[in-house]
Amino acid sequence: MTRSHLGRNLGLLATVAVAVVVTASLYSRLTNTGLFRTGTTYSAIVANATGVAVGDPVKVAGVTVGSVTHLGLDRGLARITFVVHPGVVLRRGTTDEVHWRGILGQMSLYLYIPSSGPSLPAGSTLQPVSYTHLTLPT
Repeated sequence: MTRSHLGRNLGLLATVAVAVVVTASLYSRLTNTGLFRTGTTYSAIVANATGVAVGDPVKVAGVTVGSVTHLGLDRGLARITFVVHPGVVLRRGTTDEVHWRGILGQMSLYLYIPSSGPSLPAGSTLQPVSYTHLTLPT
């Protein structure tokens, strides 16, 4: 292999490597798969998650502190899985509420974190506090 072939092959390899990194990053960003995500994952059980979508913001006091990563069902109720940014500490007694955030029906998951108390371990599930005529099936 001559020097010109080696240089051309290295240039091609570098171009392909950059394209793969850019594509993976864009895919992660657009699909919110969390390829490069850091933070702590929690879940919230809510009676109605209509309008909530993967990628929607999670907020505390109006500040975005994370995003929704998955939606599912748990004993007939909606389970919203979300990740919060590093440094955000959820405490025992944290409550949640689904809020409208725009006239087009976009939603946010709002968290209300007590000012004191023990922190919740990663992976904890926030339970519904009170819903009219709602009981959790056992």
